[in-house]
Amino acid sequence: MLYRFMLIGLILCWSVSVNGQEPVDQQMIAKIKMEGFQRSQVMKTLRYLTDVAGPRLTGSPNWRHAGEWSRDTLKDWGLKNSKLEPWGTFGRGWSIEAFSIEMLEPQYRPLLAYPKAWTPSTDGIITGTPEFIEITSEKDFEKYKGNLAGK
Repeated sequence: MLYRFMLIGLILCWSVSVNGQEPVDQQMIAKIKMEGFQRSQVMKTLRYLTDVAGPRLTGSPNWRHAGEWSRDTLKDWGLKNSKLEPWGTFGRGWSIEAFSIEMLEPQYRPLLAYPKAWTPSTDGIITGTPEFIEITSEKDFEKYKGNLAGK
């Protein structure tokens, strides 16, 4: 008896699920694929945001430029409500105008480095003796604090 009820229940569930499916619009799927494969803007957009607008630290001129470019591009694509929204005060912006670090002696060698965000600028060129330090966590800074002036 239980077997019959389960069989009837399965048949009813199967018949409802078959009738509940919407027909697939193959033309619309073909249009979506054509847009994605033949007229995609992904690489053009990605290239602009990474290579032209560049890094976007919050509050920086690049951040503002990327936001304005994105808003304008979305408007060009037909989105009517594309806008920049205020989200509160953040503080000061920060960007790099120029930065380099080079070893001059015993032979010239450019070094790879990048300043920490929001660090202040210097009053011109700084020279010093190189010092190898190993920092793997925030607490490692403490053992070097105050000991690296002129190095």
